[in-house]
Amino acid sequence: MDRPPLTPEQTEIFIHIEREVTDMHYRWKVFRQLFVIDANNPEKSQARFDLLRTIGPIFLIEELRPMMLDFAFLHVCRITENAEKKNHKTGKIIQRNLVIERLKMIVDAQTDPSFAPLVADLQKRHADIKNICEPIRKHRNKRISHLDLDVLSPSTTVVPHSKSKLPPVTIAMIGDALDTISDFVNQFRTVFLGSPMMYSAVHAMDDGNSLILYLQYAYEFDQMCHEKDGWLLHKRVEEGHFGEA
Repeated sequence: MDRPPLTPEQTEIFIHIEREVTDMHYRWKVFRQLFVIDANNPEKSQARFDLLRTIGPIFLIEELRPMMLDFAFLHVCRITENAEKKNHKTGKIIQRNLVIERLKMIVDAQTDPSFAPLVADLQKRHADIKNICEPIRKHRNKRISHLDLDVLSPSTTVVPHSKSKLPPVTIAMIGDALDTISDFVNQFRTVFLGSPMMYSAVHAMDDGNSLILYLQYAYEFDQMCHEKDGWLLHKRVEEGHFGEA
């Protein structure tokens, strides 16, 4: 199978989707660094959680954690939506979405018979992604994007009712969804660009580890401020570079 060139529009579509997948993995990496117990080092993970709970029990634990988790739900659902939204009555396309199904459509349009195995492979992978993401999508539809009265307890918009029809979604399930999405994109990438991308190894100048480090500094600084001459440290902060922040 010869590597066919992508049109400028197809290249732009792929670049955007790849950026979405990369961003999705970065945000999930940060969430795991901050809030998920690492089976290989549970003591460290617990110490991090205790630090976050000590410094910001409301904002960091009660607000930021569910906010980041719900955003992961939204990100997974958004990139796995149908490529086209149609009017139920007329069948007319009313919205075109930049989603991974667009990559499958590019492959489906290839006339070279040698692409038949790739067409079949992406078709199966796409169906698998839909199945894996279905429980996540139910949460998006019933709890995050909308507040279904028959699903949520009247007293809260976060905790599902005891008789809720919402399926359980675990950290592992979200990780599996990200992996299957990445594998799908990489199948396309390998054929059209010549190599895969290790999206899960995304690196940035700062992440959850950076935040933990500075929270450790902040905690120890606060302890010092309670000691003798602690007012000098407060004064240094107030007169420092970010004293007006």
